[in-house]
Amino acid sequence: MRPFSMLFWSLIGAVIYAFTLGSTDPIDYAVGAVLAFGVGLLIRPFMAQSLVSAPGDPHPPLLSRIVWAPVFFLLVFRDILVGTWEVLLYTLGFRSFENAGIVRIPLMGRTRTGLAVSAWAITVAPGSAFVDVDWESDELLVHVLEAEDGDKIRRMYNDFYERYQKKVFP
Repeated sequence: MRPFSMLFWSLIGAVIYAFTLGSTDPIDYAVGAVLAFGVGLLIRPFMAQSLVSAPGDPHPPLLSRIVWAPVFFLLVFRDILVGTWEVLLYTLGFRSFENAGIVRIPLMGRTRTGLAVSAWAITVAPGSAFVDVDWESDELLVHVLEAEDGDKIRRMYNDFYERYQKKVFP
């Protein structure tokens, strides 16, 4: 890990540690920094072996990511609100769980980072959940409350990926 990065995350760890203790004592910040640095050293070998980001993965230009990231996160927040309302309708008995099921979504060239972000965005919105990845057929398995029209759901997730997510997290 680069020295600046290690220093930065150690300082962040120190602040989180002190806030967790509810302390402003410099000793607590120092202990937090040492703990964060030590944990960083311990997990670095595992993070280096992570398959989430591969060396040849495409990265959109930084300006594009900066411009599209707020749009992406606002739309995910919208999905959370809409999903919360939809689940409430199921919970109150206005809708039936009869059509719940698994829908297969093509990966469409997502990188492993893009796949992880897609899984997060799908799961964070109530009413849908990432289940697994079928690597043999290059498909994402998603559980949804309304699986009756699988083509519509596939289009919805693929359009979201192409229009918003791919510009930030391909």
